[in-house]
Amino acid sequence: MKNPKELRTERICRMVEENFTEDDLTMVLSFQENPEDEDTAVREVQRFTRRIRYQARAERKLFKYVWELERSPMGNFYVRMVLSGGIPIEKLRELWESDMEHARRMKIAKYNRMHPFPREVLKWGKGGTFYV
Repeated sequence: MKNPKELRTERICRMVEENFTEDDLTMVLSFQENPEDEDTAVREVQRFTRRIRYQARAERKLFKYVWELERSPMGNFYVRMVLSGGIPIEKLRELWESDMEHARRMKIAKYNRMHPFPREVLKWGKGGTFYV
């Protein structure tokens, strides 16, 4: 029987596989000023997703996303996110208003059960708070 972390990682990978393509983006976002607590960090990311959703509607594009909030060993929050690729990376940097460590197109292999997704997605089973 698999442990809960393995099951969680499989669930996340399956969700990404079913809902995202190579045209979509993986991103790691950090905060210029670290939020006081997890609730404040969640609100900041929710504001960001609302701005993206508004932009996507204006351009008549589909917007799907999944993200996880984690805390580094130094205590700083950061966000791992996969989102549909309809909006240019430059526009996403502008909408985030903080530091975007990286944003790149997903690299999905043709159904390889062992490593079908970017390493960032596979790390999601290690902890943090997962949001859809």
